[in-house]
Amino acid sequence: GYGVGHWNTMAKAEPILRRALELAESSNLPNEAVYCRAYLGICVYLMGRSEESLEIREKGFAAYRPEAVHRNHIDDPGVLLDGFRAVDLTILGYGDRARQIKQAAIEAGRVNPHAYSRCFAHIISSVFHCYRREGELALDDAKAVMAIANEHAFGFWIHHGALYEAWALTIQGRGAERIDALRNNIQSLRHKKMDLARHLLSTALAEALMQVNDPDGAIEAVDEGLEIIRATDCRIWEPELLRFRARALHAKGAAASEIDAVLEGAIQIAQQQNARMLHLRAATDLARLWHGRGDGGKARALLAPAYEWFTEGFGTPDLLAAKSLLDELSEGTA
Repeated sequence: GYGVGHWNTMAKAEPILRRALELAESSNLPNEAVYCRAYLGICVYLMGRSEESLEIREKGFAAYRPEAVHRNHIDDPGVLLDGFRAVDLTILGYGDRARQIKQAAIEAGRVNPHAYSRCFAHIISSVFHCYRREGELALDDAKAVMAIANEHAFGFWIHHGALYEAWALTIQGRGAERIDALRNNIQSLRHKKMDLARHLLSTALAEALMQVNDPDGAIEAVDEGLEIIRATDCRIWEPELLRFRARALHAKGAAASEIDAVLEGAIQIAQQQNARMLHLRAATDLARLWHGRGDGGKARALLAPAYEWFTEGFGTPDLLAAKSLLDELSEGTA
């Protein structure tokens, strides 16, 4: 069922999930086909193919009938489909539409009578806000997960709520409070062979270590995340891991050429994935470095086209940061 046995190797999971979808559709099992699309979408998205995963999820959502699942399933596919459609749209650069769909996933979790689905809705929402670097909102969802999970003794969700609480606090600049917790949780995930969550949290640990001036530790955390990517084909977060590696190298005083090469690699991978949010984020970091070296024209030539592609989401942290730097660059040429 759903390739769960191979979730830590996306290249193995994908054909199993596609075969499961074929069987569900050929056997006229529409509800099962919806579930297959929900999990196939997750697999494809994790491999860095958000446009394809969005198409898979939208077909699944078109066939989704909540009345057919609410009485019989604790994990509502509507929550999965809407929640991760929102993540796809965020990665692809459609921030406002992503926020609207994410809210629909929360509402679906509230409607479903199973507390498990409510936990799932809030954990996806916390991931969504962590991706967008909206730490306060991510923290609210992580706390909601833990409240529901503690009430119903859902050990799995208690653990995951704590993971995303630590990530959310790190985004808010409070990573020093959670370094030990992040390390312990990553070790627990390593022991359980849950590599998918572990590679995401590698960025949180790297950021937390940078906040306490430990760039060597940050590079070690990033390199562990990159090794997971090589082992699992889970490439969606590769540009962000490289971005934090570049930040740690900069803090160590590495050569400009080395730092630039890492960020240029992050930009290239993000472009290959059409991950415009991650592209903009890496381009902003590189443009800021070039500006600091006195090359504002080169910085603007890099950042302006990346920013000008966007037509929505201008209130998100990434676009605000890019706009602020572009304004600074414009003042420098005035």
